[in-house]
Order: sequence, then C-alpha cells, then structure tokens
Amino acid sequence: MNDKHNILVVEDSSTLLEMLKRSLEKAGYCVQTAETPGEAWKILTTSNIDLVVSDILLGSKEAQTGYHLLRRIKGSPELEHISVILMSDKRKEEKAKMTAKRMGAVDFLKKPFKMDDLIEKVRQLLGN
Repeated sequence: MNDKHNILVVEDSSTLLEMLKRSLEKAGYCVQTAETPGEAWKILTTSNIDLVVSDILLGSKEAQTGYHLLRRIKGSPELEHISVILMSDKRKEEKAKMTAKRMGAVDFLKKPFKMDDLIEKVRQLLGN
C-alpha cells in the first residue's frame, strides 16, 4: 500500500513546475502536475489528492486563475477537505494573501520563495 501523500502542483511555468515536482518528490511525496485549472480539475476528480499547491496567476487560455480553482475545490462536497496553498509574485502580496485565506487556502507563498520553506509548510500540513 502506498502511504505517501499525494500533491497536485498547478503552475504554468514548466521550469518552476518541474523544480517543484522534483523537490516535493525528493521530500517523499507523490506529485502530479497540471499547467491549467482545467487539467488540475480533471486530476482532482479522478485521483486521491491530499494537497494542492497552485499559482494564482496562470497564463492559461482558459482565462482562469488559482482563485477559480480554489473556489471550485471549496465548493465541491467531495473535494472541500483538500488543503490548498496558493503562490504568487503579485505586487500586492498582502491583498493576495488575505484573499487566498478568505477563500479557504491554508497558506500563501510569495514568489520567489525558498523550496525549503514550501517543504516545511507541506510537512506541517501533511507530515511525511
């Protein structure tokens, strides 16, 4: 039986997406990735995900953001238990952080951040 926690990372920068995936896998987590909220939703509805780490500003052609994904997760009785960490390089960090928390995110990371900081937040939420 697989006792590793499953994390979904949603990021439109393929370079950062790969770095996040490798770092979280090295820390002992199973990681799935998506570049758009639509891809993320398909994974969420077909996999057992414990935590979502999502960028807020996703340059997808779907015109949706990490906020849209968070709202959809928290609005779904089947998925509302999933913890969500939002991240962004938005200039108005305090407003973004307050909005994320108000919408149900468990945490917020300002880009750029240290990978160790993300791993520590994940460990606090999920353990290892």
